[in-house]
Amino acid sequence: AVLVTAAARVAYLLSPVMQFNADEATTGIMVRRILAGHGYVFYAGQDYGGALEQYLEAAVYAVTRLPQNPLTLRLPLVALCCLTCQLVYRVGREVLGDLRRALVAAALYAVGPWFNVIGTVTSLGFYAAGQALGMVALWCALRADRGRWWLAGTGLAAGLGVWTAATALYLLIPVLVW
Repeated sequence: AVLVTAAARVAYLLSPVMQFNADEATTGIMVRRILAGHGYVFYAGQDYGGALEQYLEAAVYAVTRLPQNPLTLRLPLVALCCLTCQLVYRVGREVLGDLRRALVAAALYAVGPWFNVIGTVTSLGFYAAGQALGMVALWCALRADRGRWWLAGTGLAAGLGVWTAATALYLLIPVLVW
């Protein structure tokens, strides 16, 4: 399922329908400025949308020395989607108690819905990270009875998730109620 997640997103990124937009140009500029030592708390020019994805993208450039272009800007987002898929599987195992059902859940995440495939690998600032952090919080919350570190992990992931993307609340409110 993780490989299908990567393949679906890379196929989209390499397709002729993929276009680079102004929001992505902003994230690309943010990444270059982060590499030059400028710090951001939020998406440039906004008071929302934590800059976590841009720091991840900058770290990938700093470590790998990949050429800076639209495809390589989006590759860390593919990795975040693969992490999210793995977490969907793990949460599925915890909640459903069945390996096959958990794999079906992960496979469904891997290929759809289509807007999720598109939105999480278009470098719009914070959607992929918010989704991944929401899933980390959910997974940790399900394991909170196994020790305080899991509860602390829930809080840390939830806090980072809310800072990163307000849309993470769709997942985090049920987690916090849990």
